[in-house]
Amino acid sequence: MIDIKENIILYAREVFFSNGFHKTSMESISSGLQISKKTLYKYFPSKEVLLEVIVCKELEEGKNKLNSIINSKGNVVEKIISIYEYYMQEISKYSNLWFRDLRMHTPKLWQKVHDFEICNIYSRLKNLIEQGKKENLINKELPSDLIIHASNAITHSLLVPTMAVSKEYSLKELVEFIFNFQLSGILNEKGRMLYNKILKLRYSKKINKRKKSQSRNKIKKNV
Repeated sequence: MIDIKENIILYAREVFFSNGFHKTSMESISSGLQISKKTLYKYFPSKEVLLEVIVCKELEEGKNKLNSIINSKGNVVEKIISIYEYYMQEISKYSNLWFRDLRMHTPKLWQKVHDFEICNIYSRLKNLIEQGKKENLINKELPSDLIIHASNAITHSLLVPTMAVSKEYSLKELVEFIFNFQLSGILNEKGRMLYNKILKLRYSKKINKRKKSQSRNKIKKNV
């Protein structure tokens, strides 16, 4: 049996992330789901309530994913790359309109997202930095607190709505730039060599996986 409430959340999340939520009406959501407005309002009395549930769900999933990466085995470079790949996957879900609407029209929810970054991301970043210094992969002369503050400042200065909605750069491009800029600045020579080695290995695996997939597709076509 389909969980109607979960189905509403999944559909609304997709629409909000793609088109923003400010101009998305509850009527359009009910129409897209092919359910009555009465049914929609039974589970979510307002668009604001639905939006808050979606944001909280995203933050909880993000926290769990970060914890699984941080607590996994491996060196700090592997963990940082895993976090980066996770964020690149996540950022592809969101449009510029989503972030603009979140900041402009729901400052309390925007603050909740900001607090999540501070409490759950940057606190974990400090642990990663300390791990990297012990592994002699991160420059030990750089103060951990300054790295965290600089990362915070760079991220927020680039992802403010006026910059994020620019047609010149996509969100994905901004996140990629932030990651490479920050990582190149904190890794020492040994760390950068390991970083390049891991990237080449992962790229090679992706190429091989793609070739295998293409081969299977050719076999299916010839059968």
